[in-house]
Amino acid sequence: MAKRPIKTQTELLRELRSLGFKTTQATISRDLEGLGLFKDRKTGIYKLREEASAEDSVSRLQRGVAEYVRSIEVAENLVVVKTTPGGAQGIASALDQMKWAEVIGTVAGDDTILVVASDRAAGCKTAQRLKRMRGKE
Repeated sequence: MAKRPIKTQTELLRELRSLGFKTTQATISRDLEGLGLFKDRKTGIYKLREEASAEDSVSRLQRGVAEYVRSIEVAENLVVVKTTPGGAQGIASALDQMKWAEVIGTVAGDDTILVVASDRAAGCKTAQRLKRMRGKE
């Protein structure tokens, strides 16, 4: 990836195959998250998650929450976020990248994220932030 910019999934597929990875076009879309790749909206180039700016991270979390989150509930210092099937890991990863002071960490399954906050007030603050991003509260 660092050698030359990749703008399409077809280019990505060719590059991965040249590196010895056995993959197909059908799996590329769903595997992008697992590979730690995202498409930069400004440049149209795939980048590694570590290359994302703070603005990219906020935008990624906002899009994910708005599109995939179904409910957000607080239980003391824990926030339980329900997503569509397959949506939890990407959102938890984006939330981890935000490095919010009140969030200690996340655990994600297929459609549920457990957000551990430092205390009850932090849990409520985190839930409110996520609900604002969701835009349905």
